[in-house]
Amino acid sequence: LGKGEVYFDQGNGERYFGNTPEFNITIESENLDHFDSDHGIRTKDDSVVLEITRTGALTTDNMSKENVALFFLGDVSVVTQVATPVVGSALTSNATKGFFYQIGKTVANPQGVRGVTAVLIKKGATTLVLNTDYTLDAALGRIKLLETSVTLVGADVLTADYTPVANTRDRITTNNATS
Repeated sequence: LGKGEVYFDQGNGERYFGNTPEFNITIESENLDHFDSDHGIRTKDDSVVLEITRTGALTTDNMSKENVALFFLGDVSVVTQVATPVVGSALTSNATKGFFYQIGKTVANPQGVRGVTAVLIKKGATTLVLNTDYTLDAALGRIKLLETSVTLVGADVLTADYTPVANTRDRITTNNATS
């Protein structure tokens, strides 16, 4: 029964993974064998290693944000959200009944805002009606367009007015790193 602590070093010091009940390493190789058959019985006289594959697997019950970021070859950052009212934020240019939309989603903030108050969803100058045209999850900053809405006809352009609740939260993002 192997026991021990597992650490990971990305070049800037070792990080303890936390409790790791299982850790396995597998090494496989592919060989090119050569046989001498000059004397009746074929005899292996040489073998050259062509490829070595090393794999490892570990199970940890320490689901820290840093471990999740390592899994996705990513980074952990802190998102700070301020309570500044927003007017006319693009929500979607192709609204579809039955779909969910994230308020405050932008290229710079792809997960959108969390915690919203004073939400108004608009189709042009028309304000949609909460629980008639859409439902709101204010904690997650998400709306769902209702199938029963008569205001929405399909492929509508929607905007949102809202006030985000001031907060900070951790964000894990992947990056294009190859190691």
